[in-house]
Amino acid sequence: MTRWGIAGTGGIASKMALALQRVEYAQLAAVASRDPAGAAPFGAQVGAPVLPYEQLLSDPTIDIIYIASPHSEHCRPTLPALHAAKHVLVANPTSLTLTPTPAMLHAPATTRPFVWHTTGTHCLAR
Repeated sequence: MTRWGIAGTGGIASKMALALQRVEYAQLAAVASRDPAGAAPFGAQVGAPVLPYEQLLSDPTIDIIYIASPHSEHCRPTLPALHAAKHVLVANPTSLTLTPTPAMLHAPATTRPFVWHTTGTHCLAR
């Protein structure tokens, strides 16, 4: 069983939570938000506890984290997740500028987690 965490509670996070319910060997273990109290309704809707980002990243039972935060915030949870040896799937776009993308793609060099984005677009120029 692959245990997933979702970082972010917006519309794309809801779609991912629904998709995970249809995957036989996947389980949504937790969702994370900058405001866990404000995200409680989302957690109840998808049947998962809401945690602060730090707690999601430190949970040894979570295998992979889907980054569903606002586009401008994708790097903020992605780099710590990679350094915590979590596999990461980043919603498109990976970042709004080229600057943080190499850091995200090369961060796993020491921990060997897998990082990928949801489509072939690495960056959308502003």
